[in-house]
Amino acid sequence: MDKTNSSWLKTFSIGFSIISFGITIAIIGYIVLTTRQNQPANQPSPTPLPSETLVKEGDETTNWKRYTNSEDRFSIKYPPFLQFESSTYDAKIGGGKIKNYEWLAPEKKYAIFVISYNEGVNTGLEFNTPPKPDETIVLLNQDVKQLTAMDESLIHIGPVKNGDRNYMLIYSSGVNNKPDSTIFYQILSTFRFIE
Repeated sequence: MDKTNSSWLKTFSIGFSIISFGITIAIIGYIVLTTRQNQPANQPSPTPLPSETLVKEGDETTNWKRYTNSEDRFSIKYPPFLQFESSTYDAKIGGGKIKNYEWLAPEKKYAIFVISYNEGVNTGLEFNTPPKPDETIVLLNQDVKQLTAMDESLIHIGPVKNGDRNYMLIYSSGVNNKPDSTIFYQILSTFRFIE
C-alpha cells in the first residue's frame, strides 16, 4: 500500500508541476502580447539625455552666463568663453522669419545654435552627409528627434515646441575639428522655456 501511495503522490507532483509550468508560460505570453499591442508600431523609445550632462547642484554650469530672450520665450546658459551672435532671415518656404542664435567657440572649433521659428515654417536645414538613424530623446518633457551625422560633427535636435514657436538646437564642430559634443549636452540641459 505504501508503494501505491508513493507512486500516486509522485505522479500527482509531476502532473501538478507540468500544469503549473504551462500556466506560467501562458501568463507570461499574455503579458508580452498585450504589452506589444498597446505600444505604437515602429516608434523608437525616447532616450534621456546622458545622465553625466544633466544639470546638478554645484556643477560647472552654475558660473555660466544666462541668455534670456523674452520675445522668443526661452533661456539658455552657456560658458563665458563662447561668443554670442544673432540674426534673422526670411523663410524660403512657408513665409515668416527664422531667428538664429549662435554661440561660437574660440577659433571656430564648434558652434551651438538655437533656431526659433513659427509653426509651419520650413527652415530649409539639411544634412550634407547621411545621418545616423533617427533617435528620440526627451527634452522639456517632449519626445524630440535627434539626428547625428555619421562622424558626429553635426547634431540636430528638434523641433521642441512652445505654443506657436518651434526650436531646433544644433551642434556643429566645423569641418576640420574633432567633434566633442559634451559641451552641447551641458548647454542643452540648461535650455528652458519662459512665459
